[in-house]
Amino acid sequence: QDKVEQLRKNGVEVIPDPMQDFLPEPNQEYKNGATAPELIFRSIVERYKDPSISIKTHQATELHKKGYKGGNVNLTIVDTGISPHQDLPEIKAFDDMFTEEPNDPAIDHHGHGTHCAGIAAGTGAVFKAGMAPETELRGVAVLDKEGKGSATSIQKGIERAVEWKKEDPDRPMVVSMSLGGQSMIP
Repeated sequence: QDKVEQLRKNGVEVIPDPMQDFLPEPNQEYKNGATAPELIFRSIVERYKDPSISIKTHQATELHKKGYKGGNVNLTIVDTGISPHQDLPEIKAFDDMFTEEPNDPAIDHHGHGTHCAGIAAGTGAVFKAGMAPETELRGVAVLDKEGKGSATSIQKGIERAVEWKKEDPDRPMVVSMSLGGQSMIP
């Protein structure tokens, strides 16, 4: 909090992360069969009336006007998964490190991966477009419904992204991971 106040005193506009207050509780049952990503999107809209707060910070609109929309890039989100959403491009490939099935149907165990995909690749169909709305989107679920995973699942997720890169060697690939964890150092 002190750091935020210091930044504001120095003229830096500090924009709160809209996700902070809306992450779903593990094992929570939702009314009307809503998924965690749907609840997160609804909550952000209700509270902020503008869920693209972070997009303004990165000035994505200015980049889009110059033609930079990620159309030549493959983007792989390595996180809790990705749920299909009307504001995301088609998910071209998906793998879930918690199943043995190849080419799993896209799912988000928690909601965070879909949120990250929206920031990176939102198409603008519902909210403002993400950083790269024309990218080819892929996802790997390496974290569970509580946002927990292992170094092994994360490693396997990165290896899966490398396999996809080998299948399309001429296109650049970005691997996006928004992972946290507990430190072993006191």
